[in-house]
Amino acid sequence: MSLKGSRRGLVVLAAIAVVSVVIALVVVAPWEGDSADEGVAQSSDRDFPTRGDFADETDLVDAAADAWRSGDSRDVRTEPEGAIELLWAGEVRAEVVDGVSVGDDTPESVPVVVLRSGSKVATFVIRDDGQDVDGLGIRELSSYPSPIIPLAGNLALAASGMPSSYEAADLDGSELTAESDDGLISSTESNEFLALRLDETSVSSSSDRPGVYVEGRVIRVDDDLDRIWSLLTDPDRAEALRAGLREVVGPRSDQEGGRLELPEVGIAGELEAPDGALVLVLEATGTGVRWSRAVVAVASGEPGSELVVARLGYDDGTDAWVGSAWITSEETAPYLVVAGGDGTERIEVRVATTSTAVVGAGIVVPTVVGTDNFLPDVVIAGFTADGTVVAAMPPV
Repeated sequence: MSLKGSRRGLVVLAAIAVVSVVIALVVVAPWEGDSADEGVAQSSDRDFPTRGDFADETDLVDAAADAWRSGDSRDVRTEPEGAIELLWAGEVRAEVVDGVSVGDDTPESVPVVVLRSGSKVATFVIRDDGQDVDGLGIRELSSYPSPIIPLAGNLALAASGMPSSYEAADLDGSELTAESDDGLISSTESNEFLALRLDETSVSSSSDRPGVYVEGRVIRVDDDLDRIWSLLTDPDRAEALRAGLREVVGPRSDQEGGRLELPEVGIAGELEAPDGALVLVLEATGTGVRWSRAVVAVASGEPGSELVVARLGYDDGTDAWVGSAWITSEETAPYLVVAGGDGTERIEVRVATTSTAVVGAGIVVPTVVGTDNFLPDVVIAGFTADGTVVAAMPPV
């Protein structure tokens, strides 16, 4: 190769190098100037994509994000965990948003922005074109896949593809209708929306069970859905069922640590106590509960009477189980609630000197009257169809 050709080659190589440096600078420069604290990204969750009529209103969305980062917004003082994503932005009727005053100066609807950062979801109300931002509160995402995210302000966010209308119930057990506006669920009649009835596809894309959304938690339900929903919409029984669900499933903090299944709840027994109270025996299975299976009894008498929740025990999730618990209160003499699983043929119970047999679930009233401080000794054992002994579940 001639010297002239060599020089020409060097010039070409130098030019390529310069162009490469320029391209590298063009690609890298914007990344170096960006950070997690700047701007709001679209949702990266395919089940909960960015939605809402105001999703493109960057001024409103940025105002909510700035309020979250600053920590000055009411009820949202936990800082974001990093990058912020937009889940939903749009208008919501002011009267159904808890925390928004309803009076002569309150508009019919208010802009609401829902943001996510890591495992935290924050909800904001925007007023005066972003000049006034109120945080409604912050929620922690559950560790199992759920088709509904509970939001602050008596709102909820449904996954894409969910229904646009739901049967609902409020705190008092009154029946309502809840509607979804591009994923954001709110009551059509009250701001006390508390429970939703869900069909199979609403619970999970892989679930063959219907379910309910109660107090921020989705629960699969077996064949007892109609009965459970009738209790949730019964003003005299709704509180008792919710108390039982809270106890048998456990609080949200107990559903962490890699558990990936929704809990499933059924009614193992409905009994009438000696004082006329309804006693519900609830059985929960699945890794969303505190143990593989947990069973509780809830005694609910006349409206205004004491509500008693007693734990029958827990086990490793086999169909053959036996549990018992004393129901004690200041209003009635103690009595024993006994229940068994589908694999338990019968239950033999000995209370003090009295023996009795129970099939399914039942109540045993002791002949020896006890008190809260002194209850008769109990010996209990179950038997399967082939005579195998089923030991009582350990007390919780």
